[in-house]
Amino acid sequence: MKEETELVLGQANNVKMINDVFKNPVVETLISTISIIPAVELATNTIKTIISDMQIKKQREFLECIIIDNSVTMDDIRSNEVIFEFYKTLDAVNRLAGREKIKYLANLFSAFAKDEEKNIDEYEEMLVSFSDLSFREIEILYYLYVTEDSIASDNLEKNINDIVEIIWDTFVKKYKSKYPKVIFETVMLKATRNGYCMCEWLTYCGASKMVAYTTMKFDELVKRAKLNFE
Repeated sequence: MKEETELVLGQANNVKMINDVFKNPVVETLISTISIIPAVELATNTIKTIISDMQIKKQREFLECIIIDNSVTMDDIRSNEVIFEFYKTLDAVNRLAGREKIKYLANLFSAFAKDEEKNIDEYEEMLVSFSDLSFREIEILYYLYVTEDSIASDNLEKNINDIVEIIWDTFVKKYKSKYPKVIFETVMLKATRNGYCMCEWLTYCGASKMVAYTTMKFDELVKRAKLNFE
C-alpha cells in the first residue's frame, strides 16, 4: 500500500512539474497549435498512460530552454513553419537516450524561430545531422574546431597543408588522453558524411597519415546551437 501511494504521489508531482512549464504562453501556443504530439499529449494526460520520469525531464528541460530569457517569444511562433519544426525538434528530443544534447537542440530551434528568413531545408538537414552524431562525437569535433581557432591565426604565413597538419597534431596530442579508446580518424570520417569536417591524406617518403579539419557547416552549427564544452 505504501509503495502504491508513493507511486501515485510521484506521478502527480511529475505532472505538476511539467504543467508548470506548460503555463507559459509560448509553450501553450506551441502545444495547442499541433494536433498530434504523442509525447506531449501523454505528458498532459496521465489517464491515458504513464510517462517515464526521464521523458518528462527531457520534455521539461527542452521547453524551459526555449523560453528562458525570452529566447522564443509569441511573435516568433506565429508561422506554421515554426510550429511544424517545433514538432520535429521535440521528436528529436524524445528520441534521445540521454539529456546532454537537449539544450543544444533548444538553441537550434530558438535560432530558427527567430530567423527573419527561415530556411526549412537547412534547418531540417542540420537537425538530422546533429541527431545522427553522438554527444561525444560532437564534443570531439568541437575540440578540433577550437584548436583550429587558437592556432590558425598565428600561422597564416605557412602553407595551408602545413597549418592543417599542425592543428591536427596539436589536437590529437591534447585530447587523446581525454578519449583513450576513441579513434579520432573514425569519428572524423563519419562526420564527413554530415558535412561537418573534411579529411585528407598526407604522404611523406612513402608514409601517409590522415588529417582532418572542420567545415563552415560545423561553424554554423556551433553558432546556432551555441556549442560550448570548455
